[in-house]
Amino acid sequence: MKIINYNILRGGQFEAGNRLGKIIDFIKSEDPDIIGLLECDGFHANDYSILNFVKKELNLRAIYHQTPSAADMVLLYKDSVDLTQGKTYNRFMFHGLICADFKKGDTDFRVILTHLNPYSSELRLAEAQIITQLAHRRENSLIMGDFNCPPYRSNLTPKDFKKTFFSRVTNHEGKLDLRSTQNFQSNGFLDLYECTNSSNLREGSYPTPLGNKDENYPSLVRIDNFYGSRFFQNKCSLVEIKKSEALDYTSDHYPIVCNVNI
Repeated sequence: MKIINYNILRGGQFEAGNRLGKIIDFIKSEDPDIIGLLECDGFHANDYSILNFVKKELNLRAIYHQTPSAADMVLLYKDSVDLTQGKTYNRFMFHGLICADFKKGDTDFRVILTHLNPYSSELRLAEAQIITQLAHRRENSLIMGDFNCPPYRSNLTPKDFKKTFFSRVTNHEGKLDLRSTQNFQSNGFLDLYECTNSSNLREGSYPTPLGNKDENYPSLVRIDNFYGSRFFQNKCSLVEIKKSEALDYTSDHYPIVCNVNI
């Protein structure tokens, strides 16, 4: 089973030109069973016309979450993956989340798609604690999204980065604050990229060169990720950050793909 996590930047069309066609072409080429799209701005407008277009083009079903921030999110899935329950959640969160329970064959599992607070490490930690509680309610849980925070144990020097990124990932003392992603790992939801790429931990998912977003970034940062319970740790064969010349200018994030043996 293939699962994709992709922040498409302002609906794929409201910044840096209309990129939605390229995003759809990439998704078609990967043929995922489940895909989480973030920053789906405007997908609900005109009676969900953009969402319905994307669903039709990809032949996928969808759970849609209209977020308080307007950076909406959608979880799309194939008919071959049975949805048993799907909920959205906003309370105490900047963007909120989608929590979906699926069944594939004899396997039941939960997928939580989220986009953590882009402004405060304190609020990110609170959001991560909410998510962890939801993930613990199912034995087989996968947490994915844009965490606006590098993984725990990342070796970054924040002052070398763009000032807005520095303020995003540091605490009141100006020190790197990774407590939100540490919270997942200390609760048993491990970094699946790290589990399958132990020799290449410097790979990053953000930012791409789109709109010169990569200026004042000495390196890419992996803020998009998958965190999985023991089941997903055992079943995950590979997590990879997809990069190409085309994807350099499709969003300001690179998509990240998780392959699971289910």
